[in-house]
Amino acid sequence: MKKIVSLFILFLTLASCGDFEDLEFKKFQGFQVDKIEGSSVYLNVNFEIYNPNKFTLSLKPSDLDIFADEVFLGKVYLLEKVKLIKRTTGVYSAPVKLELENGQMVKLLSLAMKPTVNIMLKGKVKGGIGIFSKRMEIEESREIKGADLKLGSIFGK
Repeated sequence: MKKIVSLFILFLTLASCGDFEDLEFKKFQGFQVDKIEGSSVYLNVNFEIYNPNKFTLSLKPSDLDIFADEVFLGKVYLLEKVKLIKRTTGVYSAPVKLELENGQMVKLLSLAMKPTVNIMLKGKVKGGIGIFSKRMEIEESREIKGADLKLGSIFGK
């Protein structure tokens, strides 16, 4: 009897989490450089996201390709799980690792001198509830001021 009840609860849980509504990226709110190790830059990134779902979702460690003005810079790795509260727009902070391709550190520094830079993140992010997860395709592009990159702070530490 316990097995039947457990299977029924598992079925209900799976059925209720079957479809996630797409998250809505609202705004990039900046970053802070924690450290640099070779071609890796460790950052704490702040962003605003709306979760329209009727349940709290967790973004799980994932990786995305990052482009600046259509040039591939490298990969961005979300290092820790981020919980997105149900039916709210929230500002979240997440530790990420930016793994730059060879020679892209100079490109990154030159972007801060441009009036505007088009930053694009592309790939799949894993999100879900508990052990139930789904990969969501992300292709977000934002134009930001080069000065907002504050890349001078990288070498100020």
